[in-house]
Amino acid sequence: MFGIEQVVAGVFLHKRSRLTHIGLGILVIILSSLVMVYPLASATLVVFLAAIALLFSGVSSIIAGLTRGGGKVEERPLLLTKVQGH
Repeated sequence: MFGIEQVVAGVFLHKRSRLTHIGLGILVIILSSLVMVYPLASATLVVFLAAIALLFSGVSSIIAGLTRGGGKVEERPLLLTKVQGH
């Protein structure tokens, strides 16, 4: 439904970015068709991408914990256990 809505909105509503909306709508229709045809491969891809994202998140947390200067070396392991942003 979203792809069809993008194509229709691109044709009738958006004057400046008409081709962008039409192209995006067609892309969404194609990708959703692939997901319906290959549900197992799509689920595998989503899990794989989530695993990569978690890997990068963990590595960046470790690097941030090691490089952020708490004045003392003894405090650095405590930085590794803190949730970022808190």
